[in-house]
Amino acid sequence: MFTPMKPTAEIATWVALLDKPILAVGVAITLWVAYKLWQRNEALHLEIRELQESFRKDLVKAHTSHNKDALNVVVQAKTALEQNTAMIHSLMTMLEED
Repeated sequence: MFTPMKPTAEIATWVALLDKPILAVGVAITLWVAYKLWQRNEALHLEIRELQESFRKDLVKAHTSHNKDALNVVVQAKTALEQNTAMIHSLMTMLEED
């Protein structure tokens, strides 16, 4: 046997609210404000993600720059060591000749 569905308390409440224009306007405004807050929240999350990505890129750039500086110091040290080694060899050669 078919029995029609009884409206739930929630549906009954919404129908009662919508029967009163002032309450219906209040509900509409509340829903609009909630939607705008949700949009703003999404925009802030997007901005935070963009700032995090920018920070990561800057951090990688700083590490890369630091690594290049460190590499330059190593190359300079190697060059100085090679020059000192060459000088020592030439001095040893001069001492052996004497």
